[in-house]
Amino acid sequence: MNTKAYEIPRILPDLDGDNTPYWEAAARGELYLLRCEDCGRIIHPPRPGCAACAGSNQTWINLGGRVTGTVYTYVVVYKAFLPGYAQIVPYVIAVCDVDGAPGARVMANILKVDVEDVKIGMPVEMTWEKRSESITVPQWIPRRPAAPDERGE
Repeated sequence: MNTKAYEIPRILPDLDGDNTPYWEAAARGELYLLRCEDCGRIIHPPRPGCAACAGSNQTWINLGGRVTGTVYTYVVVYKAFLPGYAQIVPYVIAVCDVDGAPGARVMANILKVDVEDVKIGMPVEMTWEKRSESITVPQWIPRRPAAPDERGE
């Protein structure tokens, strides 16, 4: 086994004025998304203006820590093009519709699943992967069934 591969970090996001609240929320295990107050659309990834209406009146919405969704599309990566990813191939990159935020889609890896088992329409839930002291990355895992107390039983 090549232990050097485990020492090579994966790419971390650059924080800027547009995305800092997103990454600060992720560090707390919460998903914050921008909503355009002019047209109501979700703006993700965060950027200064709405692509739908060109509005600049935006508000951060907190979707909390138990975020669920559905796989919209995905790709399986079999060849690592950067050294920091060599130890995790094959892996899944998925774009998932976010429950409770119509029109919002978040791209991330799907973890804790065989790549052959990933399907479009698969229910997923968000998990939080700490990559550095300051960066926690939202990821997806297959959705666990709701516990009886979560179903109101």
